[in-house]
Formats: sequence, C-alpha cells, structure tokens
Amino acid sequence: EDKSCQAFTTVSSWYGGQGRGEFVTDGKQVFYENNKRASFLDFAQLPRMTNQVLELALCLDEGDAGKTGQRAEQSKLGFGVPPGRSPHKHPYLGDPAERTVLERYGWKIRHTAEVAATPEYYQSYIQSSRGEFSCAKPSCMEFQNAWVSDRTLCYLSSGKPVVVQNTGPSAFLPSGRGMFRFDTLEEAVDALEAINADYRRHCRAAREIAETYFDSKQVAEKILNSALSREARPAHRQDGAARTEIRLSGPSFGNDETTRLMAKTLEEGVTRLRGRSVRVGALIREFFEDSSSFAAERLRVLLDEHEWLRVFLKDLNPQAQVETARVMRSPDPGSGRREMQMYRQILSRERFGTPELYAFRWEPERGIYWLFLEDAGSLWLNSTGDFDLWLAAARWAARFHAAARLLPESQTRFLPRFDDARYRQCAGSIREKLRDAGAEDRLLLEHALERYETVLGRFSELPVSVIHGEYFGKNVLVREGSPDHPLAVVDWDSAVIGPCYLDLVSLTAGKWGARPEQKEALQRAYFDEYRTGTGQSLDWQSFRQDLGDLELYQALSWLGWWPNRHFSRHFGRWMKELERVMQECPHDEHR
Repeated sequence: EDKSCQAFTTVSSWYGGQGRGEFVTDGKQVFYENNKRASFLDFAQLPRMTNQVLELALCLDEGDAGKTGQRAEQSKLGFGVPPGRSPHKHPYLGDPAERTVLERYGWKIRHTAEVAATPEYYQSYIQSSRGEFSCAKPSCMEFQNAWVSDRTLCYLSSGKPVVVQNTGPSAFLPSGRGMFRFDTLEEAVDALEAINADYRRHCRAAREIAETYFDSKQVAEKILNSALSREARPAHRQDGAARTEIRLSGPSFGNDETTRLMAKTLEEGVTRLRGRSVRVGALIREFFEDSSSFAAERLRVLLDEHEWLRVFLKDLNPQAQVETARVMRSPDPGSGRREMQMYRQILSRERFGTPELYAFRWEPERGIYWLFLEDAGSLWLNSTGDFDLWLAAARWAARFHAAARLLPESQTRFLPRFDDARYRQCAGSIREKLRDAGAEDRLLLEHALERYETVLGRFSELPVSVIHGEYFGKNVLVREGSPDHPLAVVDWDSAVIGPCYLDLVSLTAGKWGARPEQKEALQRAYFDEYRTGTGQSLDWQSFRQDLGDLELYQALSWLGWWPNRHFSRHFGRWMKELERVMQECPHDEHR
C-alpha cells in the first residue's frame, strides 16, 4: 500500500454545456438540470462525515466557458434556461462562489488543467490517488441506465477502488468489492470505510473488475468471434444473427437440404424419446453469437403444429470452431465425440438433470457433427449473485460424483483417465515454462513447483469418478421455472475419469478465494452431500487438505496450458490464483 496515495479523487466537469449549463428539455419545458454540479452538491456534506480525504479536479471558470467575462454574460442570460423557468435544485451561484462552498465543507479542489492537461498527467493523477469518489449526471439516475464512466475504468484498471453513484441495476456490475455504488450519503460513508478497512483486497478486486468486464481483448474477442465465424456457421449461413423461420411445407423450405436434414434428425430423435411418431412443422433458426468454442444455433421447433420446442444446436465439427478457439484447439474431433458420447451413454441415460439430448447426427464423411440439446436458457451461474444457486451447484457435483463413480467400465471406457503420467506432465510443463518466465513470475512458479512435487504421490489416493473437468460457473446454466432441476451443467467435452474433488476446486476458484466464509460453505455443502451419497465416513480436515493439493494442481495445469501473459489475460488470472493457493495452503510436512 502506497502511503502517498491519500485522497479519493475524480476529474469532472462542473457547469457544462460550454458554460451555458446542461438541461433536459423538450424544447419548451425544462425538466431538470443535468450538470454534474447538481449531483455533487447533493453530497456536499460528505467530507464532514468521514476522515477520508476527498478531492475534486473540476473544470471551472475558463475551463468550461472560455473567458470569465463570457461566463458572466451567460449568467445574465439565465444560463440557457427559458425565461420564467427554474429547474435548479441547487441555484447556480457561479464557479468561484461554488468552489468556496465546496471548500468550506472540506473538499479539496483543483482545476482539471493541473491534473489532465496531457494523457501522462491524467494517468499520473489517477494512479497517485487512493481511489475514486464520483457522482454522475442526473439523467443517468433518471434513466437507470447502469452507466459507468470511462474515467472510472481508468481507476479500476489502475487497481484503484471506486465509490460511484448508483446509476441503476446491472446484471454484471458488482457492488461491495472493488466497486461500491451508492444512493445516499450514509452509503457513501460506509463504502469509504469498507475500502479503507481492507484496502489491498479492494485494490485487487478493482483490477479484477476491469479485467473481467472491461478488458478490450475480451470485448473484442466476442465481436471477432461473431464476425470471423460467419464461414463456420452451419450450412455457411451468411444472414447474421437474424432469426429465420422455415416452414417445412411452405415455399421458404425450397432446396434447403441442411434444414431438411435438421428436421429429419429432430423428428427421429424426439420420436425415439417420446415413444410415438412426431412431425416437425417449422424451424426458427437463430445463430448463437456468444459461443467461445463451436458454432451454435438456437432453434424453435414446431412439433405436430401445436407444440414449440426450444432446442440448442451445437455443431461439433472442428472446422466450425470460432476463430479464437482455433488458435488453442486442435482440429481433432475427439473432444466433440466425447461430449456426444457423454450425453448418449451417461447423462441422458442416468437422468442427472443435465440438458436433455433430443437428437444427434454424427457423419464425419459429410462433415456433420450435430448435437441437438434442450435449450436451458441464457443465465450463467457466474453471472448471478445468488449464493444459494452456487450451493446447489456444489451439492449437484457431489451427487453426480457419488452416482457416477459406480458406473460400469463398459459405460465409461471412452473417457480419458487421470494417471500418474498426467500429474507428472503438469510438472514438466511448468519446468519448461520457467525457461522463459519473467522475473515477476519465476520465483512463484519455482516455489509452487517445489511444493507440487512433494504432493505428487497423494493424487493416486484420491477418490475418482466421472468428472466434468472444467466445472466453472461459466459452464453451468440457471434454468428458469424449474425448481426440481434449477441448474443445467453444459459443455461436457472436457469430461474425464479423475479426482472427484477437482470439480469442486474449479467451482470455488477465482472470486471465492477472496470470500473465505462463502468458499468454506461451498466446500461444506459438497462434503455433506458426498458423504450422504456415498455412505462413506470422511474426515473434514483431510478433505480440505486434498482440496488444497488439487488447487495447486489446477493452477499449475492451466498455467502450463496458456503460453504467457502476452498471449492471454487468463495467464495472469491463474498466476493470481496460484499466489492465493500458496498463501492459503502452507505445506504440511507431517501429513
């Protein structure tokens, strides 16, 4: 923690509109003032309620309006407000007077020209701040648009926590770790106190927010996946993401052999599933833009002219991988075949609550590798803050492992198996990584490898089962309106026979490392459910130590897979995870 970083700061306009002010109006009636000053003045008393130093770098006087005389002349004209109307919540006194008001309340005031005259000055100012405190324009609260400033992203990217005005609910913006969004003075005070009580943790969290939600590489990746995978779409469709409805008995059907074959495959599959003849009357096809692996489509299928079935089509052809996946995945169809076999031989047969397999068509000679699954929705577990759902995911994994460990070899022989060679290969990958590792990573990797080699012999003693292999929140969907099966685990191309607890380690990786009580609750939920499902007597402390060993394996395994920090942001994330693992799981030589 840099003791020289004392103030929470921001850089802001004050009375905008090039000195005329900003107002929301329909041209006749002025509804409200939309200057930043209107929001900041609502919180003018904040410095008197906290010991935290607060500094505003504001565009005042000539910074907004040009010459001071010009500002004075504009004041005479009513600041751009139509005669006879006064939308001001806080009547405008002029910049010099309002600066004096702020300073009397305890704000430190600087001019933007001092701190943001050049990009270098701006960067230095943000990075020498303790964090950001800022308000938003009133329109953002009025519209509830969940707006976040690009300036706030600069603070987050610099590892500086932010306390910003709440601009509306968001499906992904966090509040309470690295970023605090306030509505009231009291909430702002509490946020500043919370950050200062655990400053280093909130600094790390701030950077994680920037990397997770605003990293240009990640955002561009989604855009490029969509744009560059057009040739990989089923039947080389070039119609973008627009929905295409095709009536199989109408003129739109034409000579579309791909759609005809899809309909035939679904008719055969659903007929087998239901034990009666089923006819497909229409298909609505929509390209799925958010895939990070294979091209996919969302289908709505009209059955027997009265029932609509929601279907998710995965095209597992290696040539149908999105552009970014092709960089890291081999053109071998093996992983796709493994996912298809998982649904055919294990998941659908055993009714684990995974998406239902409606149909499949596997004809490599024709380049057809289709999997038709239940469309379980669009809400991913890692996008929800509902901790009860995370607990349910831990319990689901325990039940799955308890049942799948008993499956006969005839049902699971297609799956790869963890063995001693696999664990040693992980160590070998890290040794190679050390040759080119930067100084910032080498020391940690060396210590981790040293510890890993002392626990290699323990892995063969762990209980094994069929496991997902990448049981992260991004591979678990939350079903809507299905209390019996609220979760749907997807993307089984990574399935293996391996240590049961590895799936739990994946589920609790990342953000749960900074929330030890919740992480332990997830571990306890799995522990209790697995013990009940297997009837085994397990020791809690030994279980936790096994998890620690597997956390070390998982972090090193992913670091061995990603080339380096320059290739992907994921390398840096797993280095952070490795650092946490090494801190939390000191080596137990007496075990």
